[in-house]
Amino acid sequence: MSFLNPTYSPTFFDPPNLFKGIVCISNNYLYSAQISSCFNKGKSYFVVLEPPRTLHKYWANEFPMLNNIIARIRPRTIIFSKVDQKIIDQFKEHLKLPEGRYLYINNKDQLNLFLRTFKSSTNGSLKCPPSRIKVTYALLEAKRRNLQLVIDSKSTYKINKNQSSKHIIVSDTLVNVLPCLLANYAFSIDADIRVSKVDLKYEPQEIISILDGSRIKDKRGRAAREITKSIVAEIQSKLSFLKIYDFVSFFIDDFPYGYFFPDKPSTHIYNKSLPSHFLAKSISAKGIHLQSALLVDTGFFENSETEIINLQLQRKNVVTKVLEGNKFTNLELSKNVQFLPYDFLSICSHGGFPEGVRFKVKFKDKNCCDHVIVIDTIDSFFPTNRGEGDNRIIDVQTFYEFVELDGKPWFEKEYKPGSSKTLVEDFLAIGRDHWQVVEKQKVFMRHCNVIETQDKLGPYVPMIHSISDVFSTPFIFNNSCSSTYTLSSNFLFAGSIAYIGTVNSVGTISAVKVAEMFAQKAICEEKPIALSLWESVSELNIVPKYRVYVCFGCHFNKFFFSITDNKLNLKKRIRIEAYMRKQRINDQNMEDSVKIRHSEAIDFLFDEYQRI
Repeated sequence: MSFLNPTYSPTFFDPPNLFKGIVCISNNYLYSAQISSCFNKGKSYFVVLEPPRTLHKYWANEFPMLNNIIARIRPRTIIFSKVDQKIIDQFKEHLKLPEGRYLYINNKDQLNLFLRTFKSSTNGSLKCPPSRIKVTYALLEAKRRNLQLVIDSKSTYKINKNQSSKHIIVSDTLVNVLPCLLANYAFSIDADIRVSKVDLKYEPQEIISILDGSRIKDKRGRAAREITKSIVAEIQSKLSFLKIYDFVSFFIDDFPYGYFFPDKPSTHIYNKSLPSHFLAKSISAKGIHLQSALLVDTGFFENSETEIINLQLQRKNVVTKVLEGNKFTNLELSKNVQFLPYDFLSICSHGGFPEGVRFKVKFKDKNCCDHVIVIDTIDSFFPTNRGEGDNRIIDVQTFYEFVELDGKPWFEKEYKPGSSKTLVEDFLAIGRDHWQVVEKQKVFMRHCNVIETQDKLGPYVPMIHSISDVFSTPFIFNNSCSSTYTLSSNFLFAGSIAYIGTVNSVGTISAVKVAEMFAQKAICEEKPIALSLWESVSELNIVPKYRVYVCFGCHFNKFFFSITDNKLNLKKRIRIEAYMRKQRINDQNMEDSVKIRHSEAIDFLFDEYQRI
C-alpha cells in the first residue's frame, strides 16, 4: 500500500446495499443502536432517520424531506422509537400509510420484545454501557460479528481501534443519533471508525480567516502564519492515524479537515444538518443520474473550462443550459439555481473578490460593556417579479464578516472582564441603521458566500431553500475562491448530494486545469467524484499547500448516464415539479410569501418548458 498512490479493490467505490424492509425513525441513540444491531447481513445499510427537529414553521420543510426519503425506500414497516407523539401525528398526516405499517418502541419491554424476534438469527449478544463513544464502536463490532447489541450499565466494554480496512470514517462529534449512523454506514461500506475531537480554540470561520490572512504580508498576516502553523501541527498530530489508511470519510460540523491532508484522498459529510437524511438519500440514489446540467459562467476571463465541460456533457447525451457573461441577471441566476431541474451545476466565476464596506463601530453589549468592533458587509440587490415599474420590490441579501474586536483580529479576540458572552448577537440586534460608526472604507471580501457576477446591482448572495426537483440528486462544482464558506452546507441541505469547492483562493489557470481534468475523469471516464478530484490535483503536481479543493458527499458518488431522450425526460420533470408546486399553493396553512415563491417557480418552469 502506497501513501501517495493508494490501491483500491474493484468494489471499493461501489455503493452499499440498502436494507429496505424496515426503517427506524428515532433521535434516541441507545434504542436505535440496539435495533440496528439486528440488521447485519450482506454489508447493507440499515436506515435510521432523525425525526423533524421541531414543529416550528421555519422547519416545516423537514417533513417533505423525510417523506421523500420514505417514498424512495418504500419500507414495509416504519419504527418510531422515542419520537414525540406530535411529530408522529404530523408525519402520518403527510404520509398517509395504513396503521399496520407502523411499529412503536418506546420502552424496554417493547424493545426487548423486538430484539427477541431476531435472537435466533444472531450469534449471541455484545454488552455495552450507555456511552455515546462506546456504543459507536460496539455497534460496528456487533454488526461485524453478527451479535445483538445490548445496553448494560454494568458492562466493561473496551474499544478496539485496530485497523481492519483501508477506508476509515472520522467524526469530530457524536450528537443525536450519530453513533448509530456512523456504525451502520461503516458496516455497509466496510470501513473503520475513529471518533476524534480536535479541540481547537478557533471557530471554523476563524480558521478560514486565518488561512486566508496567512497569505498577506502585514502584521496581521504574520500573526496568521504563526497560528496556521500551530493549527496544522495540532490537527495532523491528532489525526496522525490517518497515514495507515487509503481513504478518509470525514463527518464534520464545519471545517473540512481533508484540506490539511492534501496527499490523502478524502470526502466530507456534514453532521450538523440531518446526516441521517443525507446518507439515506445518497445510498438509495446510488449515484448521480446525469440527464441535465446548468453551467454558470460569469465571463470574467476567456478560455474558461465551461466550453469543454459543456461539450463533454453533450457527448454523454446530457441536456445543458449555459448562463454566460452579462447575459443574465442575479434574479435569473437565482431562479435557475433553485427552480430548474438539473443534476449537475457548474459555477465558473473567478471574478476576483467582491467589494464590500468595512465599518468600525462603537457599541455596548447587553452588560453595558464598551467595545469597538470591525465588520465587513456586502449587500446584494435584485428586482423581483412582485410589483411593477418603479414600484417593483427589490430583494436585499446581506453578508457580514467580523474582522476585529477591541483592536485585535477576530481570531485572536479576547473578551473584556464583564463582557456579555453573546456580544455578537448583542451587536447584530442593534441594527445597521443605528450603528455608531467611527470609520468606514471600501474593502474586498475575501471569503464570503457570494457568487461574483456582472449584474450591475452587485454580486449574487444565494439564500437557498431548495434546489432542483424531487427526482434529482444534483452535484455542485463551485469553481471559485473560498467557495466552501457556508455555500457548501447551504447547497447540501437544500438538496445537493455532492459538492466540490475551495477552502482558500485559487489561481485562474490552475482552477481551469483542475476543472477540465476533473470533468475528463468524472464525466468521460465515469470515475467516482471524490477520486476524480484527488487524482486531478495530484496529477497536475499542484503544490500541497495550494491544493485548496475539497469534496463533500459519499465516497461512492459517481455519474451515470442515460441513452434515453433526456429532453423528453427533462420536460416531464418540469411538468411534475410545476404540478407539485401548484398543489402546495392550495395548502391553507402555507404562508403567503411561500405561495408567492411557488407561483414564481411555476411561471419560470412554464417558460423553461416552452424553451426546451
